[in-house]
Amino acid sequence: MKLTALNDFCYLYFKLFGTCLIYSNIYPILGRLLSYNSSYVNLASHRKSYVIKNVLKTIMMVYLCIITFPMLGDIIGNKYLDMDIIRNWGILYVANDITGLIMVEKLPINTIQHHLMSFFLIHIIFLFDGNDIDIIRFVLVYTIFSYFSFLVNLYLGCRFLVLDINENYNVSLKLNRCIDVLRHLAYYNYSISLFCNLVVHLYYGLFIISSYSCIHLLYLCFLVPIVRDDMILLGWLKNNSIQN
Repeated sequence: MKLTALNDFCYLYFKLFGTCLIYSNIYPILGRLLSYNSSYVNLASHRKSYVIKNVLKTIMMVYLCIITFPMLGDIIGNKYLDMDIIRNWGILYVANDITGLIMVEKLPINTIQHHLMSFFLIHIIFLFDGNDIDIIRFVLVYTIFSYFSFLVNLYLGCRFLVLDINENYNVSLKLNRCIDVLRHLAYYNYSISLFCNLVVHLYYGLFIISSYSCIHLLYLCFLVPIVRDDMILLGWLKNNSIQN
């Protein structure tokens, strides 16, 4: 099993935190764009940062969906993986979570745990080669299908942009209905992504992997709390309707 050389590992860290710096400078730009929404203007500063974090993450996840989907077949089919490209994907995704931990105050505990878990997983991608260790492919499959649930992050941010119905009735009603439609779309988007994730995991585990070890069991144990949080979020999306 070959580990990433120390100088390469340090370079990956440099790219990761360089990307965090870029993201942090995008926050005020998105903040100015969102300031056209009166509800956003009246939010507390930590809520504003939370909205920005989710909007920025949505943009990046859409981009990652486009560039990662063509390689999904290679990952599942045990074909050669270009780990430099894959690590760059991870940097784009995880840097947003790290930036959120720094820029957003009063994050929910489960969000903090998710972001710390992302930070932990990127080290596995940095250190090990998916061509040597099949568990890396499991991690990549789960991550890629997580990209495809980008509507969830969009709704998590946009739910704070609901307008007072008495402010401008027609505009407020239309915007609020659009945000509630987004909630429904996010629910189905998330459900489909989770279902596909499960199917691909089962296919890869049952038909591609020829032998199992303790690390596979450890990975399954690692997935249990993540899947539990996914189920909680699904239930929340289903029931958190906007009342006008």
